[in-house]
Amino acid sequence: MFIYLVVILLIIFIIGIIGFRFFFDVGWVDAFFQTGLATSTLGLSATSVAETNSQKLFLVIYALTSSIIFLGIASHLVSDFIRMHDEKLKNEALEQRQATMSMYIPSRNRYHVVG
Repeated sequence: MFIYLVVILLIIFIIGIIGFRFFFDVGWVDAFFQTGLATSTLGLSATSVAETNSQKLFLVIYALTSSIIFLGIASHLVSDFIRMHDEKLKNEALEQRQATMSMYIPSRNRYHVVG
């Protein structure tokens, strides 16, 4: 699942780089920089102000869709991490409880400590 999310992010990033390169007529490094700013919801820098209608349209559509997808994937990854950590803590508590309970052997309503 993780690899699919990374591939989706890479595709979105490549689309953004190509779009900034085509619509804004900037170099590859500037296109990469602007894509990073737009995707991470930080906004645009002062160097790339949309002047034409096609630039404005691309910028709005790309910024909205990439931000929503980026935040969705980030929240999914964070929730997976929290779930895995929670399961690990539950398993450790269960193992500790089982280890504690195995120390006692029931015998006629009494527990004798084995040790």
